[in-house]
Amino acid sequence: MVITCGEFFEFREYISPNSFGILNKLDHYTLLEFGHRRRFELIKRWANLGGNIHPPEKTIALIDQMEKLVTSVIGAGVVPSTPFFMLTLLQTLEAGSPTDLQHSALGDYYRYLIIHSLEVQHVSREEHAEILNYCAHLGWFVSQTPSQKISTTDFQQFHHQFTERHGLSLDFTHRSRLLAQAKLFEQCDDGFGFVFPYLYYFFLGKYLAEHLDTEEINQFIRKCCLSLHNPDCSNTVLFLAHHSRDKRVYEGILFILQTHFAKCSPVNLDNDVDVVNGLVKSTPNLIYIQSDPLENRTEIRNLQDKTEAKRQELMPDSETLPPEFVALISLLKTIDILGQFLKNHYGQLEAQVKEQLIKELFDGAFRGLRYFLELLVQDSEWLIQSIEKVIEKRGLEDDQLKRNARAKKETFELLGMIVTAFIRRCGISVASPHLARIIERVIVGNPTTIYRLVLSAIDLEYQGGLKDLSKLRDLNQDIKNNSLAQWILRQLVLAHMHLYSTTHIQKQRVCAELSIDIHNQRLVELETKDSKRVAH
Repeated sequence: MVITCGEFFEFREYISPNSFGILNKLDHYTLLEFGHRRRFELIKRWANLGGNIHPPEKTIALIDQMEKLVTSVIGAGVVPSTPFFMLTLLQTLEAGSPTDLQHSALGDYYRYLIIHSLEVQHVSREEHAEILNYCAHLGWFVSQTPSQKISTTDFQQFHHQFTERHGLSLDFTHRSRLLAQAKLFEQCDDGFGFVFPYLYYFFLGKYLAEHLDTEEINQFIRKCCLSLHNPDCSNTVLFLAHHSRDKRVYEGILFILQTHFAKCSPVNLDNDVDVVNGLVKSTPNLIYIQSDPLENRTEIRNLQDKTEAKRQELMPDSETLPPEFVALISLLKTIDILGQFLKNHYGQLEAQVKEQLIKELFDGAFRGLRYFLELLVQDSEWLIQSIEKVIEKRGLEDDQLKRNARAKKETFELLGMIVTAFIRRCGISVASPHLARIIERVIVGNPTTIYRLVLSAIDLEYQGGLKDLSKLRDLNQDIKNNSLAQWILRQLVLAHMHLYSTTHIQKQRVCAELSIDIHNQRLVELETKDSKRVAH
């Protein structure tokens, strides 16, 4: 016999003494949330349902689309990554889905989950708008409490105020029971609250979007924008961006972006990386090891699970971080929010506005990059010496000159990885076929090396990114004397070949163009085994 129950079963069990003794004799199991690897495995199985007969590139493209959707919707824990939620989301991508959410804004997915919960409780469509409005007002009411929880008395008071304000006859017991059964708002051990974080932020964002004309709401939004390093504030602004394309919303986000590292000019990677390029005599060689993209994705997801667990253990409270790192966190959050705003409202915003926002997004990111790049370059000698000591301690290089050259190369690659991370963050934040034309216009108007690398990063973020090599070829020719830019371009291409299906001819051509060596995985494994035998 299997008995299923809700998230607050344990709490109810303890306050029901008659059932405690009986239920305590049963084995209890909790359905755990999926990590990155489990999510990927489920998505892969879903894509292969019905005996997938698609070619590899189409299968990869489908899996990639699903992964990006699930990752975006789940966010930083606002939606639980349980099989139920994942399967519900994956169903929306099915061809012919009545929800037609395949190309919807992210906020529509959250709304779908909510409406689905109401329909399970047989709530009629004509009641949906009223219930959503009720929950939006409830979201604002709850936001005024420090714990985002309210007492029974507070809930009853809110219900009375709402029904009086809207002239409705709603029974409190019936409404509270409906919200609990729909898994929207229910009682737990420390009061009433929204069942999942995304519900709270969705409804709060809806309320804010519908009351932008009030000064109280504008002050609340400004306060959140000033503290985007705080997850509660960043989620609030993000969900507001799902609901509203109002000029006041994007101008508020833009104002914060413009204040970050305002004294720095954006990095261009043209005339401002001579010191970095001076660390190496030529662009360090990179090697592409032929491997299976699906296996590579599995390895990456495993690594993400491990690093995320460690990061959560070691990550200090953002309030205790140095101001520079708080500003960096806020900058990255602002980039993500503004990028999502552009993706959500690409069809309603005028081209000039989208062009301005994309350029501001890029420039804001590259001002922050300049700050940290110059900080590291100023201490590059200390960094090189530290790496030299590690190399010497591990016995990796006895010759002092070679050890110094190796340390400089390691420093160069470290700086290159930081720049690459910023470029990819910018690219991913606005990567959408609906924004492609505007992004092209921004790049044409600002043809710096770093802008062109962002465009390459966007192109390489999709299956088929290597079909047209003309832009890569032109860029590679223009940066032939820029070791850092060349290294970054090669890294972007390597990442693409690692994650997406590419033909043998495409690999040969792009690797020849960018001077990337190709090694066969089987050959590498044999060489590794031989070296181990020699070592023994």
